[in-house]
Amino acid sequence: MGFINTTNHTKKYFIEGTRFKVAAIDGQSVHKPQELENTKLELGAGGRYDVMFTMPEKPVLIKTSGYSQHGKTGAQLLLSQDDQGSIPLISAKMPSFRPEEYGESLQTPFDLLSHFDREIIMILGQRFGFYDGKPNYLWTINGEVFPNAPTLMVKEGDLVKITFVNKNFMDHPMHLHGHRMLVLSKNGKPVTGNRYSERKHLKSLFWRTIQVCGWIIVTISNMQP
Repeated sequence: MGFINTTNHTKKYFIEGTRFKVAAIDGQSVHKPQELENTKLELGAGGRYDVMFTMPEKPVLIKTSGYSQHGKTGAQLLLSQDDQGSIPLISAKMPSFRPEEYGESLQTPFDLLSHFDREIIMILGQRFGFYDGKPNYLWTINGEVFPNAPTLMVKEGDLVKITFVNKNFMDHPMHLHGHRMLVLSKNGKPVTGNRYSERKHLKSLFWRTIQVCGWIIVTISNMQP
């Protein structure tokens, strides 16, 4: 079963009534995923989780909640083999899925101690200004708004380390076009789980979405135009 967040905000997904595994994150298979139970999945804007489970005899409840530009959103789906049995209850105190610790990490060609040709810090923030002639909050990178945000110059073949710092009041997904990246750490703690990102989305919960006041460090190799 695939969960895809097509909104602009982080959404929460709940699976109650069975154990499950997260088989893939943003289209990248997870190496040796562990079974989860009573764990909520928080998914940043544009992100995707693929989960798998064996349908038990009793019903299974799938529920989502979150916000969009139109306000609070939510939906639920009940799976049952025979329309019998009670609806599972969603726990009020359910821990969050931690993709940076999930799965068994494969050996990687780089780590935090590697030598990098370029080290870049990108601070994601906001400032008050005008957009389309109206007062608004503007998204900034290193204090500047588009098109004045600085261009990051790298050479072909460079090994680049980028630190993303989120100083916004909301989660902020980030992605790189045309390149893979390796997530090295989240909020100062080295990543121990599955670390390659195909879509390169960072999360506000997860490592692909950067949480409010959080930061992650990633590396990119074989840079090409």
